Parts: sequence; structure tokens; C-alpha cells
Amino acid sequence: MDDGEEYVAAAKACLDAIQGNLTAQEARAALTRAAAEAGVPLITVVPTNSETESSINRFHC
Repeated sequence: MDDGEEYVAAAKACLDAIQGNLTAQEARAALTRAAAEAGVPLITVVPTNSETESSINRFHC
């Protein structure tokens, strides 16, 4: 089985985000597209306070 195009893009986006060249939101969007391409369902969690948002902003792939 070959890796899909969105998977490859998501892997690159994760590396770019870790290196500070892409925002967490952009990397998350790439991961979402890769999951959709693979048919993997996602659950979205919405932060309820600033502490939670702070944790989410320290996103790592």
C-alpha cells in the first residue's frame, strides 16, 4: 500500500510545525485532510478555557 498524497503532506507539515515554519492550525488541517483521505474518522475537541487553549497551542505531531 502506498502512502497517500495527503499523508505525505501531513508528515511534512508536522515537521514544518515542529521547526516553527508552519502554525499548529495549518499542521492540524493537513492531518485532518490525511485522515479524510484514509477514511479515518476524527473527533474535534473545542477548548473551554484559556488553559486548555494554551495546551492545544503547544501542538506536536
